[in-house]
Amino acid sequence: YSMDQYADDVAALLDYLGLERAVVCGLSMGGYIAMALWRRHPDRVRAFVFCDTRAGADSEEAKGRRDELAAMVKHGGTRVIADAQLTGMVGSTTRERRPEVIAALRAMMGRQSAAGVVGALQALRDRPDSRETLRSISVPSLVIVGEDDVLTPIKEARAIAEALPSAARVRLEVIAGAGHVPCLERPAATTHALSDFLATL
Repeated sequence: YSMDQYADDVAALLDYLGLERAVVCGLSMGGYIAMALWRRHPDRVRAFVFCDTRAGADSEEAKGRRDELAAMVKHGGTRVIADAQLTGMVGSTTRERRPEVIAALRAMMGRQSAAGVVGALQALRDRPDSRETLRSISVPSLVIVGEDDVLTPIKEARAIAEALPSAARVRLEVIAGAGHVPCLERPAATTHALSDFLATL
């Protein structure tokens, strides 16, 4: 498992679907995959949406946390990671008012295979720093972040927006009342931001 392998899988899917290029939206880990896709297959990208992600590599502390989570999954299955991660995944508004979103996230996380989650955690731990990659992006780019995201906060989104060159014609959208998964927490607001961006292409 690696971000490069995931990126190659995305390119293979585009081949299978007969799509020459696509607007690629990467949420969280998907943002790291999107950056790897640009390094490996830039000709396949029409535009980017970086949603609640960051460009830097993991700190040593974060790498240790990934290993702890992987060990938990190996011994207790994927439901344990849902319990460990859910609080940070959603914003305070969602926790207080949208229990159905939390239940849907818990179910989604619990359905994943243990091997896949462990592999993903290892790929997250070992991913490269992508700040230089951002500086080379030459397609239109939208950066979305939940106002209450504690995993990849607004400062990370701003850092991405500031690193992108003028050729990316970058737009930054902050989704109020959302945490790390605004597409689930505030779907209408997130869809509106996406629609406005797509209309410019």
